[in-house]
Amino acid sequence: MKRKILQSAQIFVCVCVFALLFNVKAHAQQTMNVSGVVTEQSTGKPLPGVTVKVKGGTNGVVTDVNGIYKITINRNAVLQYSFIGFEAVEKTITSEKADVQLTGKQGSLDEVVVVGYGTRKKATLTGSVVTVKGGEIAKSPAGNVSNSLAGRLPGLVAVTRTGEPGNDGSTLRIRGANTLGDNSPLVVIDGIANRNLERLDPSTIESVTVLKDASAAIYGAQAANGVILVTTKRGTTGKPTIQLNLNQGWNTPTVLPKMVDAALYAQIQNEISEAYHPGSPLPYTAEDIQKYRDGSDPWGHPNTDWFKETIKSNSPQRYGNLTLSGGSEAVKYFTSLGSNFTDGMYRNSNINYSQTNFQSNIDARISKDIKLSFDVVGRQENRNYSGGGANGGSTDAAQNIFWALNRAFPNTPAYWPNGLPGPAIEYGANPVVLVSDKTGYTRQRDYVFQSNAKLVVNIPWVRGLSITGNAAVDKTFTTYKQFRKPWDLYTWDKVSYDANNQPVLLASKSGNTDPRLYQSFNLLGNITLNGLINYDRTFGKHDLKVLAATERISGDNMNFWAFRRNYTSDILDELDLGSNALKDNGGNSGVIRRLDYFGRVSYAYDSKYLAEFVWRYDGSYIFDPNGKQFDFFPGVSLGYRISNEKFWKDNITLVKT
Repeated sequence: MKRKILQSAQIFVCVCVFALLFNVKAHAQQTMNVSGVVTEQSTGKPLPGVTVKVKGGTNGVVTDVNGIYKITINRNAVLQYSFIGFEAVEKTITSEKADVQLTGKQGSLDEVVVVGYGTRKKATLTGSVVTVKGGEIAKSPAGNVSNSLAGRLPGLVAVTRTGEPGNDGSTLRIRGANTLGDNSPLVVIDGIANRNLERLDPSTIESVTVLKDASAAIYGAQAANGVILVTTKRGTTGKPTIQLNLNQGWNTPTVLPKMVDAALYAQIQNEISEAYHPGSPLPYTAEDIQKYRDGSDPWGHPNTDWFKETIKSNSPQRYGNLTLSGGSEAVKYFTSLGSNFTDGMYRNSNINYSQTNFQSNIDARISKDIKLSFDVVGRQENRNYSGGGANGGSTDAAQNIFWALNRAFPNTPAYWPNGLPGPAIEYGANPVVLVSDKTGYTRQRDYVFQSNAKLVVNIPWVRGLSITGNAAVDKTFTTYKQFRKPWDLYTWDKVSYDANNQPVLLASKSGNTDPRLYQSFNLLGNITLNGLINYDRTFGKHDLKVLAATERISGDNMNFWAFRRNYTSDILDELDLGSNALKDNGGNSGVIRRLDYFGRVSYAYDSKYLAEFVWRYDGSYIFDPNGKQFDFFPGVSLGYRISNEKFWKDNITLVKT
């Protein structure tokens, strides 16, 4: 018996040893030691510091000073080779020797960026210019484009002071505050100045460029705080391409104050009374504090979280965009239809913002030397708010709401148990009512139309010479209607009850003493005309670019408003139904005129020594009409591309341009 057991044990051990040896052999067959050299394709020189990593794993090494690497991997694994300034490469490894050549990224320097009244290769820029692609901006779900620029452009600071729908734009500053008064940068969209950046559809943006310092001087006095250039997308040659973007999101408050509850508030009031009035009866008994804490008496001892009662934990926002692009060598097109909606953060409120927009960019080649472009943008913006502040105070409802929230007592009810609103905090303000349509409403509608026709003519008998003309017409119609009406708030003296033993609430009017209506209409028009002469030639190692141009901007605005009060009903909110007593109306108009002459001369020698001079002779309606209405704004920038020197190319490979 013992002999059989011993024989079985020996067999088991032999089987285990055999299995172990087989597994080791199999593992040895599955893994392999790989080595190779990574070199630069254009020069054949080894590249030190290249990261070699197994795709989908954590195993990786770095090439040495001779570009050599060694790594142990599974057979048929994929290795990824990456290095700053070079295109990444993936390679499936089937043998123990794997040499790889990397190709330098030329796009970063050969990339064309938008500058004032033209484009330049990034490699030949001498001014301070930074650019972000529209695809990066579209990644942000923000409903306002200005909020999507934060952190994406060096030197540009974006500060958002409010999240109120329709008024949630960021304050933009380029390298801080540089002038007295308004420090906002000049916004130029598709070559036309003073257009609105905030309400652009992000799916239509090709790029955003910021001009700083001397590079912005070509825009004259308006560019004292820098320039933001926005370029929208255009059609490309090929079959029609349809793209649909849909986004559903929710906004949440970033930080809300944590206020004390009613029990702790009562306890603090007792401590204050005891400290300043020792021996006097305390404002709250221990029984009061307990009732505040356990909620057993909601009528007599309410415990209100005012921020929770007024502000939602989240609010929806929706975005949709449909684009169609394509074309032939003769005609290219890009069209876009979009909409978005942002709800307010308040409960039971009528505060929200919605927008519908359309854009069409068409490029046509009339002949070999003549091109015509025609762009049209249409947009409707709808802003809806409550009737305004307490006691007819401010049209900025948000200011009054947060003022009241921070002054509200936790032992005062937002709503009574029967659903009626509680008493006023101060001056007739109760936050849960201020956000609702019980105070009335404020409605603003903006109808925006923008167009631009551009003609480019190449002069065939003068090589490098072209003439460009632009004619842009912008119109904005704004209707504003605010109807304020009194609202009821309810108080209880804590002793009066009806026949059913229910507390008797006393109603009191808050806000205006009577319904009041204010309406206005505003029309803003702007016409931009400019003509540019461009000369672009290369003579051996000499590269010369010259721009000479003139521009005229004519703007007109008109505003009319009317006011009536003492309406017999807060249901009928039309202007002609108000009282003739104490009514009022008014209006005004204005003009904007600018005439400018500007230009730019850019010179490069051997793509190493760069110089640029920009200037603008700026005439403005703002300048003293009896004095000097024109002024000269020059800018000079110089550059030196050391990377194009022979000693750099031959000896320095760690830094790529």
